[in-house]
Amino acid sequence: MKQYKYPNFFLIGAPKSGTTSLANYLAQHKNVFFSTPKEPWFFSAPEFPGPFSTYKEYLNLFSGVNSNHKAVGEGSVYYLYSSHAVADILERFPSAKFIVMLRNPVDASFSAFVQTKKGINKKTRDQFKTFKEAWYAQDDRARGLHIPKGNGAPEKFQYGKIFSYHHQLVRLFSLVNRDNVHIIIFDDFKSDPKKVYKNVLSFLELPFQEINSYEAKNTMAVINDSYFLKKLLMELLSIGYNIKRKIGIYKSFGIISKLYNSKNIKIEKPDYEFRRELIEYFKEDIEKTEKLIGKNLSAWKNNTL
Repeated sequence: MKQYKYPNFFLIGAPKSGTTSLANYLAQHKNVFFSTPKEPWFFSAPEFPGPFSTYKEYLNLFSGVNSNHKAVGEGSVYYLYSSHAVADILERFPSAKFIVMLRNPVDASFSAFVQTKKGINKKTRDQFKTFKEAWYAQDDRARGLHIPKGNGAPEKFQYGKIFSYHHQLVRLFSLVNRDNVHIIIFDDFKSDPKKVYKNVLSFLELPFQEINSYEAKNTMAVINDSYFLKKLLMELLSIGYNIKRKIGIYKSFGIISKLYNSKNIKIEKPDYEFRRELIEYFKEDIEKTEKLIGKNLSAWKNNTL
Protein backbone atom coordinates (compact mmCIF):
# COMPACT_ATOMS: atom_id res chain seq x y z
CA MET A 1 0.00 0.00 0.00
CA LYS A 2 1.33 3.44 -0.96
CA GLN A 3 2.26 5.57 2.02
CA TYR A 4 1.52 9.31 2.05
CA LYS A 5 3.10 12.12 3.98
CA TYR A 6 0.44 14.66 4.68
CA PRO A 7 0.46 18.46 4.33
CA ASN A 8 1.36 20.33 7.52
CA PHE A 9 0.95 23.89 6.28
CA PHE A 10 -1.58 25.70 4.11
CA LEU A 11 -1.25 29.01 2.24
CA ILE A 12 -4.96 29.87 2.44
CA GLY A 13 -5.34 33.29 0.79
CA ALA A 14 -6.41 35.88 0.22
CA PRO A 15 -6.71 35.81 -3.60
CA LYS A 16 -4.49 38.17 -5.61
CA SER A 17 -2.20 38.83 -2.63
CA GLY A 18 1.11 37.31 -3.72
CA THR A 19 0.46 33.69 -2.79
CA THR A 20 1.73 32.29 -6.09
CA SER A 21 5.06 34.09 -5.73
CA LEU A 22 5.49 32.90 -2.15
CA ALA A 23 4.57 29.34 -3.14
CA ASN A 24 7.18 29.51 -5.90
CA TYR A 25 9.85 30.62 -3.43
CA LEU A 26 8.97 27.92 -0.92
CA ALA A 27 8.92 25.18 -3.56
CA GLN A 28 12.62 25.88 -4.22
CA HIS A 29 13.60 25.10 -0.63
CA LYS A 30 15.16 21.67 -0.16
CA ASN A 31 13.03 20.97 2.89
CA VAL A 32 9.70 22.02 1.36
CA PHE A 33 7.31 20.03 -0.77
CA PHE A 34 4.64 22.21 -2.37
CA SER A 35 1.76 20.66 -4.26
CA THR A 36 1.27 20.86 -7.99
CA PRO A 37 -1.20 22.29 -8.70
CA LYS A 38 -0.60 25.02 -6.17
CA GLU A 39 -4.37 25.29 -5.61
CA PRO A 40 -6.13 21.90 -5.30
CA TRP A 41 -9.23 23.60 -3.81
CA PHE A 42 -10.14 20.27 -2.23
CA PHE A 43 -11.35 21.62 1.12
CA SER A 44 -13.28 24.56 -0.39
CA ALA A 45 -15.71 22.42 -2.39
CA PRO A 46 -18.54 22.61 -3.29
CA GLU A 47 -18.52 26.44 -3.31
CA PHE A 48 -15.07 26.49 -4.89
CA PRO A 49 -14.61 23.06 -6.49
CA GLY A 50 -11.23 21.81 -7.62
CA PRO A 51 -10.10 19.08 -9.99
CA PHE A 52 -9.77 16.42 -7.26
CA SER A 53 -13.04 14.86 -6.16
CA THR A 54 -11.79 12.23 -3.70
CA TYR A 55 -9.54 12.35 -0.68
CA LYS A 56 -7.34 9.69 -2.26
CA GLU A 57 -6.80 11.88 -5.32
CA TYR A 58 -5.95 14.80 -3.05
CA LEU A 59 -3.44 12.82 -1.01
CA ASN A 60 -1.79 11.61 -4.18
CA LEU A 61 -0.58 15.19 -4.70
CA PHE A 62 1.87 14.54 -1.86
CA SER A 63 3.06 11.08 -2.90
CA GLY A 64 6.41 12.55 -3.94
CA VAL A 65 7.28 13.69 -0.42
CA ASN A 66 10.55 12.23 0.87
CA SER A 67 12.52 12.31 4.12
CA ASN A 68 14.10 15.67 3.23
CA HIS A 69 10.75 17.44 3.23
CA LYS A 70 10.00 18.85 6.66
CA ALA A 71 7.28 21.22 5.43
CA VAL A 72 4.57 19.91 3.11
CA GLY A 73 2.00 22.36 1.84
CA GLU A 74 -0.51 23.62 -0.68
CA GLY A 75 -1.96 27.05 -1.48
CA SER A 76 -5.69 27.20 -2.23
CA VAL A 77 -6.56 30.87 -1.85
CA TYR A 78 -10.28 30.48 -1.15
CA TYR A 79 -9.75 28.44 2.03
CA LEU A 80 -9.66 31.63 4.08
CA TYR A 81 -12.97 32.83 2.64
CA SER A 82 -14.66 29.42 2.81
CA SER A 83 -16.98 28.96 5.79
CA HIS A 84 -15.79 25.38 6.35
CA ALA A 85 -12.40 24.79 4.71
CA VAL A 86 -10.17 25.50 7.73
CA ALA A 87 -12.37 23.42 10.04
CA ASP A 88 -12.30 20.55 7.54
CA ILE A 89 -8.52 20.81 7.27
CA LEU A 90 -8.14 20.64 11.02
CA GLU A 91 -10.25 17.49 11.17
CA ARG A 92 -7.67 15.80 8.95
CA PHE A 93 -4.56 17.65 10.07
CA PRO A 94 -5.05 19.07 13.59
CA SER A 95 -1.49 20.42 13.88
CA ALA A 96 -1.56 22.30 10.58
CA LYS A 97 -0.07 25.77 10.25
CA PHE A 98 -1.71 28.50 8.17
CA ILE A 99 -0.19 31.36 6.17
CA VAL A 100 -2.42 34.32 5.27
CA MET A 101 -1.51 37.07 2.81
CA LEU A 102 -3.63 40.24 2.74
CA ARG A 103 -3.69 42.95 0.10
CA ASN A 104 -5.40 46.32 -0.16
CA PRO A 105 -8.95 45.13 -0.92
CA VAL A 106 -9.49 47.78 -3.61
CA ASP A 107 -6.45 46.61 -5.57
CA ALA A 108 -7.08 42.94 -4.87
CA SER A 109 -10.72 43.03 -5.95
CA PHE A 110 -9.84 44.80 -9.21
CA SER A 111 -7.08 42.27 -9.84
CA ALA A 112 -9.56 39.45 -9.23
CA PHE A 113 -11.87 40.99 -11.83
CA VAL A 114 -9.04 41.17 -14.35
CA GLN A 115 -8.38 37.48 -13.73
CA THR A 116 -11.95 36.62 -14.69
CA LYS A 117 -11.42 38.33 -18.06
CA LYS A 118 -8.50 36.14 -19.12
CA GLY A 119 -9.74 32.57 -19.30
CA ILE A 120 -9.02 30.77 -22.57
CA ASN A 121 -12.71 29.90 -22.93
CA LYS A 122 -14.64 33.06 -23.78
CA LYS A 123 -17.85 31.56 -22.37
CA THR A 124 -16.37 31.51 -18.85
CA ARG A 125 -14.99 35.05 -18.95
CA ASP A 126 -16.75 37.87 -17.17
CA GLN A 127 -18.92 39.56 -19.77
CA PHE A 128 -18.84 42.94 -18.03
CA LYS A 129 -16.38 45.29 -19.67
CA THR A 130 -15.46 47.29 -16.57
CA PHE A 131 -14.90 46.52 -12.93
CA LYS A 132 -17.47 49.16 -12.01
CA GLU A 133 -20.17 47.21 -13.87
CA ALA A 134 -19.10 43.96 -12.20
CA TRP A 135 -19.03 45.62 -8.78
CA TYR A 136 -22.55 46.99 -9.10
CA ALA A 137 -23.78 43.59 -10.34
CA GLN A 138 -22.85 41.73 -7.15
CA ASP A 139 -26.39 41.68 -5.73
CA ASP A 140 -27.79 40.33 -8.99
CA ARG A 141 -25.06 37.73 -9.16
CA ALA A 142 -25.83 36.61 -5.63
CA ARG A 143 -29.25 35.71 -7.06
CA GLY A 144 -27.64 33.73 -9.87
CA LEU A 145 -27.84 36.38 -12.58
CA HIS A 146 -25.08 37.41 -15.00
CA ILE A 147 -22.90 34.39 -14.20
CA PRO A 148 -20.71 33.29 -17.13
CA LYS A 149 -21.71 29.91 -18.51
CA GLY A 150 -19.51 27.09 -17.30
CA ASN A 151 -18.24 28.98 -14.26
CA GLY A 152 -18.00 26.47 -11.43
CA ALA A 153 -17.60 28.99 -8.62
CA PRO A 154 -20.00 31.96 -8.96
CA GLU A 155 -19.08 33.09 -5.44
CA LYS A 156 -15.81 34.38 -6.92
CA PHE A 157 -17.75 37.37 -8.26
CA GLN A 158 -18.65 38.55 -4.73
CA TYR A 159 -15.70 40.91 -4.49
CA GLY A 160 -17.00 42.88 -1.52
CA LYS A 161 -17.36 39.73 0.59
CA ILE A 162 -14.18 38.01 -0.51
CA PHE A 163 -11.97 41.01 0.22
CA SER A 164 -13.57 41.96 3.54
CA TYR A 165 -11.06 40.21 5.76
CA HIS A 166 -12.13 40.84 9.34
CA HIS A 167 -14.82 38.18 9.76
CA GLN A 168 -12.68 35.66 7.88
CA LEU A 169 -9.81 36.21 10.30
CA VAL A 170 -12.10 36.09 13.32
CA ARG A 171 -13.31 32.68 12.17
CA LEU A 172 -9.74 31.52 11.55
CA PHE A 173 -8.56 32.62 15.00
CA SER A 174 -11.56 30.92 16.62
CA LEU A 175 -10.31 27.63 15.20
CA VAL A 176 -6.54 27.96 15.18
CA ASN A 177 -4.05 29.01 17.84
CA ARG A 178 -2.49 32.29 16.72
CA ASP A 179 0.96 30.73 17.08
CA ASN A 180 -0.01 28.56 14.12
CA VAL A 181 -1.07 31.51 11.94
CA HIS A 182 1.38 33.72 10.05
CA ILE A 183 -0.01 36.89 8.47
CA ILE A 184 1.73 38.74 5.64
CA ILE A 185 0.77 42.14 4.28
CA PHE A 186 1.19 42.31 0.51
CA ASP A 187 2.82 45.77 0.68
CA ASP A 188 5.60 44.33 2.89
CA PHE A 189 6.00 41.34 0.58
CA LYS A 190 6.28 43.58 -2.46
CA SER A 191 8.83 45.91 -0.88
CA ASP A 192 11.05 43.21 0.66
CA PRO A 193 10.15 39.70 -0.56
CA LYS A 194 13.36 38.19 0.79
CA LYS A 195 12.64 39.34 4.33
CA VAL A 196 9.09 38.00 4.17
CA TYR A 197 10.36 34.70 2.76
CA LYS A 198 12.86 34.41 5.62
CA ASN A 199 10.12 35.08 8.17
CA VAL A 200 7.95 32.37 6.63
CA LEU A 201 10.81 29.89 6.85
CA SER A 202 11.20 30.77 10.52
CA PHE A 203 7.46 30.22 11.03
CA LEU A 204 7.80 26.79 9.39
CA GLU A 205 10.91 26.10 11.50
CA LEU A 206 13.15 25.74 8.49
CA PRO A 207 16.70 27.04 7.91
CA PHE A 208 17.18 29.90 5.49
CA GLN A 209 18.03 28.87 1.95
CA GLU A 210 18.70 31.48 -0.72
CA ILE A 211 16.77 31.24 -3.99
CA ASN A 212 17.77 32.38 -7.45
CA SER A 213 15.26 35.17 -7.85
CA TYR A 214 12.55 36.98 -5.93
CA GLU A 215 10.71 37.89 -9.12
CA ALA A 216 6.93 37.96 -8.81
CA LYS A 217 5.08 34.93 -10.18
CA ASN A 218 1.45 34.28 -10.94
CA THR A 219 1.45 31.33 -13.29
CA MET A 220 -1.97 30.03 -12.24
CA ALA A 221 -3.84 33.33 -12.25
CA VAL A 222 -6.21 32.76 -15.11
CA ILE A 223 -7.05 29.08 -15.06
CA ASN A 224 -10.23 28.12 -16.92
CA ASP A 225 -13.30 27.02 -15.00
CA SER A 226 -14.01 23.94 -17.08
CA TYR A 227 -13.67 21.00 -14.68
CA PHE A 228 -12.42 18.42 -17.15
CA LEU A 229 -9.97 20.75 -18.89
CA LYS A 230 -8.69 21.87 -15.51
CA LYS A 231 -8.26 18.28 -14.30
CA LEU A 232 -6.33 17.28 -17.42
CA LEU A 233 -4.06 20.31 -17.16
CA MET A 234 -3.45 19.68 -13.47
CA GLU A 235 -2.54 16.05 -14.07
CA LEU A 236 -0.13 17.02 -16.84
CA LEU A 237 1.38 19.71 -14.62
CA SER A 238 1.79 17.25 -11.78
CA ILE A 239 3.62 14.76 -13.99
CA GLY A 240 5.88 17.48 -15.38
CA TYR A 241 6.54 18.93 -11.94
CA ASN A 242 7.59 15.57 -10.50
CA ILE A 243 9.97 15.01 -13.41
CA LYS A 244 11.46 18.48 -12.89
CA ARG A 245 11.93 17.84 -9.16
CA LYS A 246 13.74 14.57 -9.84
CA ILE A 247 16.24 16.24 -12.15
CA GLY A 248 16.68 19.25 -9.87
CA ILE A 249 14.69 21.90 -11.74
CA TYR A 250 12.51 24.16 -9.59
CA LYS A 251 11.95 27.16 -11.83
CA SER A 252 8.58 27.58 -13.51
CA PHE A 253 8.72 27.72 -17.31
CA GLY A 254 5.54 29.83 -17.39
CA ILE A 255 3.71 27.51 -19.78
CA ILE A 256 0.33 28.03 -18.15
CA SER A 257 0.90 31.76 -17.95
CA LYS A 258 1.68 31.92 -21.67
CA LEU A 259 -1.26 29.70 -22.52
CA TYR A 260 -3.84 31.67 -20.60
CA ASN A 261 -2.47 35.11 -21.37
CA SER A 262 -2.31 34.43 -25.09
CA LYS A 263 -4.45 37.50 -25.73
CA ASN A 264 -3.41 40.86 -24.39
CA ILE A 265 -6.63 42.00 -22.72
CA LYS A 266 -6.40 45.53 -21.36
CA ILE A 267 -8.76 46.42 -18.52
CA GLU A 268 -9.40 50.00 -17.47
CA LYS A 269 -8.48 50.67 -13.85
CA PRO A 270 -10.97 52.31 -11.46
CA ASP A 271 -10.84 56.08 -11.67
CA TYR A 272 -10.37 58.38 -8.68
CA GLU A 273 -14.08 58.70 -7.84
CA PHE A 274 -14.79 54.98 -8.07
CA ARG A 275 -11.71 54.18 -5.99
CA ARG A 276 -12.97 56.59 -3.34
CA GLU A 277 -16.28 54.72 -3.32
CA LEU A 278 -14.51 51.38 -2.96
CA ILE A 279 -12.32 52.68 -0.13
CA GLU A 280 -15.40 53.91 1.70
CA TYR A 281 -16.99 50.48 1.29
CA PHE A 282 -13.99 48.67 2.77
CA LYS A 283 -12.95 51.33 5.31
CA GLU A 284 -14.70 49.91 8.39
CA ASP A 285 -13.47 46.40 7.63
CA ILE A 286 -9.92 47.67 7.18
CA GLU A 287 -10.03 49.40 10.57
CA LYS A 288 -11.36 46.28 12.27
CA THR A 289 -8.70 44.18 10.59
CA GLU A 290 -5.98 46.59 11.76
CA LYS A 291 -7.02 46.14 15.37
CA LEU A 292 -7.39 42.39 15.06
CA ILE A 293 -3.94 41.70 13.61
CA GLY A 294 -2.07 44.65 15.13
CA LYS A 295 -0.77 46.03 11.84
CA ASN A 296 -1.00 49.55 10.40
CA LEU A 297 -3.14 49.44 7.25
CA SER A 298 -3.68 53.19 6.88
CA ALA A 299 -2.16 53.13 3.38
CA TRP A 300 -5.14 51.08 2.23
CA LYS A 301 -7.41 54.03 2.97
CA ASN A 302 -5.48 56.50 0.80
CA ASN A 303 -6.95 57.16 -2.61
CA THR A 304 -3.78 57.01 -4.67
CA LEU A 305 -3.81 55.80 -8.26
